[in-house]
Amino acid sequence: MRFSEPAGFFSLRRRSTALVVRLWAWWGAVDAWRAGGAEVTPAYLAYKQNGDQDGYWIPNPRGGWMQTHPQNHNTYVNDANKKHSGAAKKLARQAKVWKYKHSVPISSCYLKMRAAKYADDQTSFFPVLDLYLFFNSLLGHNLASMNDPTGLGSRFNPPSSTRITRTPSRSCRALSDRPARPRSTSRTVSTPMPSRN
Repeated sequence: MRFSEPAGFFSLRRRSTALVVRLWAWWGAVDAWRAGGAEVTPAYLAYKQNGDQDGYWIPNPRGGWMQTHPQNHNTYVNDANKKHSGAAKKLARQAKVWKYKHSVPISSCYLKMRAAKYADDQTSFFPVLDLYLFFNSLLGHNLASMNDPTGLGSRFNPPSSTRITRTPSRSCRALSDRPARPRSTSRTVSTPMPSRN
């Protein structure tokens, strides 16, 4: 079936605080389906009592509304990223790859802010060691909600329920244990990964 004009359809689904819009279109000129999409988060401007704008109110996955300051958060991540020549964003990307590859139901924003905070707190950065230590720190925090490191907005929440929290913990524990496991049982001694101390 050929169309001279594009024809298509779309789907909507809810993901945490956002609506995910997925579009498919048939372009007859190239005989192919093209897909695209976007995440749409409803937001209201937030104001201080003196009338100045103070970020945005967005839906909180746990109910109600939470305040966010995306420009300030991006500045924080960029400043942490400069500290170790791009380490914060690389760490966040690796965490997001883990999230998507293993279908871990955890907020990408949470992972990005945790990675930026982790990188910002370090005096030096070694990619492989710090990836391992970052996942251990997620376990150490027990995937708890995180204060906004800028001090401006609401807390960053990982998943929205206890049942869902177990999945990232299990996946994170398996990943952080991996370097300590021997590759074979013959003549291999299991030694734990070193710590920064």
